[in-house]
Amino acid sequence: MIPAQYTRLLMIHGIVAIAVTGLWAMGVVLFGQFTDFQARALATTFVVGYYSLTTAATFGEGKVFGIIAPAGAVIACVGLFVTIPMIWGTDYNYNDVTFKMVFSTAAVAFGVAHAAINLRVSGKSPASVIVVTFANICVLGVTVMVVHLITIAESMPGDMYIRVLIALMIANVTLSLINPIFARMTRVTAR
Repeated sequence: MIPAQYTRLLMIHGIVAIAVTGLWAMGVVLFGQFTDFQARALATTFVVGYYSLTTAATFGEGKVFGIIAPAGAVIACVGLFVTIPMIWGTDYNYNDVTFKMVFSTAAVAFGVAHAAINLRVSGKSPASVIVVTFANICVLGVTVMVVHLITIAESMPGDMYIRVLIALMIANVTLSLINPIFARMTRVTAR
């Protein structure tokens, strides 16, 4: 086991490295020459940050997180494995399959992270909160599937697909906002 002072020191170094990288990126965007290399470096930073955040959201305690955490890490690895070569590759004529894999992996990573956050909010709440959480995760799953179907479609789907996707996103945001309030409300009334 790593002593606490070393863990703290590593965390401080991580924070400083992230801050320096962020300041460098802002400096390049605001004042530097924005060449192909800088664009690729910033895209790589964004992708690594995105998958790091989605993976971090899946970690937690309990049986459910014992399943979700490895799934989140695997999805992040697949996403990085597919996306980084696309960013740094020299061939700009990417086939549709590569782009669809990148977009689908990002959507699934977001969905798994969002589900993990909803599970964390519900915690050891009453059954009513767990029902809202389950409904939210179901809507989220359908939303990710619709995004995936739109992504793999050969041509842009009709207006109805987009309307259904927007309605599902609204339902997901609504349930995501209601969930923590409902969880807090049921804890207060249980006292």
